[in-house]
Amino acid sequence: MKSFMLTTKTGGFVSFASPNITHYQGLFFMLRDELELYKTIENISLDVDVTSIEALGSKIIRRSGGVKEVFSFKDSSTLVWEVSGYSGDAIISFDFRRIHDFSDVGRIFKVSKNKHELEVVFEKYADDSLADLKDRRVMKIKGIDSFDYDENWVQRNYVYDLERKTRSDFFVNEGLKTKVDGSLKLEFCFDEKPVSSRKLKVPKNDLDVCFNAVTSLKYEDKFNGLFAGLPWFYQFWARDELIGLKPFILKKDYKFVFEVLNRHLKRIDDLGYVKNRYPESELGSVDSLGWLALRYCELIDGYNLDDKVLSEIKKEFELALKKLSPKIRDGLLFNDDLETWMDTSSENDFRRGFRVEIQALFLRVYRLINIINSKLGFELDKREYETRKKVKDKLFVDYLRDGFIERPSNTVRPNVFLAYYVYPDLLSKKEWEKTFDVVIDNCWLEWGGFSSISKNHKLFRDTYTGITNESYHRGDSWFFVNNLAGLCMHRLNSKKYKKYVDKIVLASTKELNEMSAIGNLAEVSSAKQLSSKGCFAQLWSSSTLFELLFEL
Repeated sequence: MKSFMLTTKTGGFVSFASPNITHYQGLFFMLRDELELYKTIENISLDVDVTSIEALGSKIIRRSGGVKEVFSFKDSSTLVWEVSGYSGDAIISFDFRRIHDFSDVGRIFKVSKNKHELEVVFEKYADDSLADLKDRRVMKIKGIDSFDYDENWVQRNYVYDLERKTRSDFFVNEGLKTKVDGSLKLEFCFDEKPVSSRKLKVPKNDLDVCFNAVTSLKYEDKFNGLFAGLPWFYQFWARDELIGLKPFILKKDYKFVFEVLNRHLKRIDDLGYVKNRYPESELGSVDSLGWLALRYCELIDGYNLDDKVLSEIKKEFELALKKLSPKIRDGLLFNDDLETWMDTSSENDFRRGFRVEIQALFLRVYRLINIINSKLGFELDKREYETRKKVKDKLFVDYLRDGFIERPSNTVRPNVFLAYYVYPDLLSKKEWEKTFDVVIDNCWLEWGGFSSISKNHKLFRDTYTGITNESYHRGDSWFFVNNLAGLCMHRLNSKKYKKYVDKIVLASTKELNEMSAIGNLAEVSSAKQLSSKGCFAQLWSSSTLFELLFEL
């Protein structure tokens, strides 16, 4: 599949393939006051076979032999499409709908022309009686001289949606045709107040491609932030956003980082958790406080914060710890079902208890408090050292375990890499190597990644199962975990683990440059073989690859 994704500052995007493999591809604009994506164009089709796609910063070039198409955003509400070297029909398919509106009834299009501008009016009714108007949207297409329009509803059956076991059949309106005589330039203008276009540099290497992928998920409208992923994670997930901040720390964009961190600092709830998502969701997020602490530690290391700000940060974290006290048992932090990043279940696999990366993140909170204490001239807090000993005593047997409830878990997962990344002082180098070696023996995939559970576990699935979740945290290989694992192995013993790090880099950069949405890194791969699965453009996948490449 040759596909691409290009985004706006507000979260809108265009993603086309030949043909599209999911109803989540097309031209989407953000309804800015609702933070809801709205689909308009399903595809723009020429009678050619796409041979190559180039992601060149703020534009995409798609080629088909001598035919060249250029896609770019003039602003957040206007897509520009230019074609040259082609003579024939261009078919523009309409599929106006909110991103999660699966209804195909009560859909009316009205198309009219005024000089060089085509106006497309879409009306959405409750049903085919057309008695109850629910929504009305307008798009103007500039640059059309001649066209044919004859409403033509065609059923699409999207293969990727079928594979994911979600709704896969939709009706789209394939009724608009326009002639191309050598070249044509069209502007698709949606009726939403625009924000200026994003400017990305033409990448020179994989590091640049990664940074463009991260920046393409940057939101610059009502506030500054980072979307978790597109097309369907178009919200601000605390865990994802905090992990995804690291490239901006490395790039010394401290103002942006400080703004995002402060937004999350103000969103600590009555339980002591950083709220999981904006807009809100019901899922818990026990780990986000620790990720917030880690990024504050890194920010403080490179950015001068005055004593008043440092005192306020410490105050908020101390208050959060007080709120968390019912969850703290014998010095360790307990999590309920589905509160870690592994937040889906299958066959009663909820990952409840005292989990390894959660304890490391909890230790990071104490480390932040001690860093601030040191800067303010206060005595160091003994809780960090006392808790570190308790965590090691409970979780390190012959290697560092994934967690425990009544006894240490025997289930091997790659979460120990997250623990090392967050708090490497937990174990000695020798103990970490023992731990890494166990995970490699159980979870390593020869194509260059780690399965999310031991390949010997009864719940292991080697092939992506979609929204049913059997494989999601029980086999699927997560690119962000792979990249952080590569970084951790490189830091711990670069010589010993070089072959694994090299394979991870090769697999992640191959996906980035050649697979799925060109220039973006997907969410997961099947364990069986390298593949692009889950969300097409995932923030923490590209941000952690940037971090890995930056350090190598």
